[in-house]
Order: sequence, then structure tokens, then C-alpha cells
Amino acid sequence: MQCADLELSPEQIMNMTLAKIEDKLQGNGRSLKEFDKMPYPSSDVIDGLEDRLLLDELNFDVDALTKELNNNLSNMNIGQRKAFDVIIQAVNGNAGGFFFVYGCGGTGKTYLYRTLSAAIRSKRGIVLNVTSSGIASLLFPNGRTTHSRFKIPLELTEDSVYCIKQGTSLAKLICKARLIIWDEAPMLNKLCYEALDKCFRDILSSEPYYNAELPFGGKVVVLGVDFRQILPVIPMSSRQDIVHSAINASYLWQHCTILTLTVNMRLTIGPTDKAVDDVIEFSKWLLDIGDGLVGDSMDGESEVHIHPDILIHDSIHPFDDMVEFVYPNLLANIIQPSYFKHRSILGLTLEVVNEVRWSMR
Repeated sequence: MQCADLELSPEQIMNMTLAKIEDKLQGNGRSLKEFDKMPYPSSDVIDGLEDRLLLDELNFDVDALTKELNNNLSNMNIGQRKAFDVIIQAVNGNAGGFFFVYGCGGTGKTYLYRTLSAAIRSKRGIVLNVTSSGIASLLFPNGRTTHSRFKIPLELTEDSVYCIKQGTSLAKLICKARLIIWDEAPMLNKLCYEALDKCFRDILSSEPYYNAELPFGGKVVVLGVDFRQILPVIPMSSRQDIVHSAINASYLWQHCTILTLTVNMRLTIGPTDKAVDDVIEFSKWLLDIGDGLVGDSMDGESEVHIHPDILIHDSIHPFDDMVEFVYPNLLANIIQPSYFKHRSILGLTLEVVNEVRWSMR
């Protein structure tokens, strides 16, 4: 459009502007048609935009995906392959399915999800990869947060439904999707999944594979992550309230097939056998804490004793010691990206993060 001699009428300028707005909206699952009294671009300008969401989810290199699929399948362990076969069978059978992939960090959940995506996309099928957090969505091709993809309202009640209307581009995309993978699932309130169930039943009610007896109207949905990690955050609530808000307390859970991954692939790699054994021991200790098997019980609470070799013993300048341990010779490596690639310090609060930052100045 950067042409000095190009002359457009006011009507053409308005149509092209509206088309640009519509293109941006469709990229986020919305449309100008959803806004009352808002003008819509003419048909000759809007041609090609209607399938924007579908094209984005089909824009993959089939040959590269086929190669990735074959490579991943050959390297899967028994648990991963069993989960893969069960889910793919449900997808190919068009009979619906609701699955939860359960496993601690390092058991290959992301590897399984990427393999499932490659299997379907290599055959020109559509997979919607969503996560409960923005950072996790970066691990998946075309990954989106659930709030972005499905328009989850911020305030949820038992009567909440998602604002996805039949016939919209997003509704059409959901109808054509063969599989929906939702990672970091326990982070969100069960009301999110129950509202999605109602939404899908409405959207899919006219589809030939619709089944009112199945969760999500017969769409194959895979949830996953570890319940030892972050549960829904409910301000000023009790432990009972938080537990009751989790997905496994939903009416949907009775329909869920649990697929468990137990082999921690990260624990099989190390510079020495002793290093591998140390990591395995530390990992087991963390899992035992998560399962409530470690610590002295005191009125419903547990006191866990931390191993001395992972403690910072300098009580005067603890952050300085931590920075020196994680980032030795920091100034000498300050411009080396590879130096920072495998190093990080995690903080529970912004106050702690700021203290660490000041220690690194």
C-alpha cells in the first residue's frame, strides 16, 4: 500500500481499514460481527479472511512433522507409547475421549504432547495446544493460553459459559479440531472446564459426531501436569476450598481416563554415575515431600528438615552467596548468552526477586 500515486475513495479506505481490523480480530478468535452497529467490510475486501484461524493451524511443514513423529516414536518409553496409542485411538475412532496425563516433572509429558501434535498435523489435522500459563505455551508450536484461545471470563461462577458463538471463526476452528491438549491443567478452577464443557456442547450440537453423553460434546480433550504443583489460587480461602476447586473435584472427573507417566527421563543423564544417583535421591526426596511422606507431623502440619548441603549457611549475606554459587565469575561472562542459558534463581515473591537483583549489581 506504500504507493504515492495510489488514490482511494473514502469508501475504499474505510473498507480496507475495517478489513485490517477484522484480520486482527480473527487472529484472536473474534470478529466485527460480534459488535452491534459496527460496520463490516464488503465481501470483495473480506474474501480470504474467513479462514484465517484455520489456515494458521494448518500452516505446518508436513515432511518435518512426519520426521519428528517417527523420531519421537522410536525414542518413547513404554508409558509414553501406551498413552500415545490410547489417545490416538480415541482421535481416529471419532468417539470422543477425556484424558488426564499424570506425571511429575521430567517424565516426558511435553514430549508426548508434541508427538501427538505431530501425528495429527502431519495428516493435515488440527490440534489446539493450550496451557494455563503464558510461559508454558511457548513450549508448543502455535501454543496459546486457555484464556486467549477460549475467551475464558475472569470472573467464573457455576453458571458461567464462554463467549463463543456458533458460526464464528473460532467456533468453526473448534469443530474441526481433532484434539485439544491443555497443559498445566490443575492451575485453573474446575469452573473453567465445566464452562468449556457447556460451551463445546453448544458449539458441537450440530456436528455429526456430537454426543450429549460425553464430556465436551464428544471432542477429544487431553489435560495434564502434576497435582503436586500449583493448584488454583483462591484469595482468603481454606485448604478445603482450594481442594474442592481442583479439576478432580468436578463432575467431569468421573469420565476421565488417567494415563500415568512414571519414568523420569531427566534422571537418566549426568556427567557421572554419582551425579545421576544424587539427582535421583534428591528427586525422590522432593516427591516424598509432595506426597506427605517426609517430616514430623504437628497438628496437621509437617516440619521438613532440609539437607545441609543444599542450605546457604551465611546468615549475614545469604543472597551474595547464592549469586556466587549460581553465577560464578559473573562479570567475566556477562556478555556470553550460553552462560545464562542453564542458570536461574527462582524467588517466591517480588521482594525476594528484588533482593537477588540488588545482590547482582
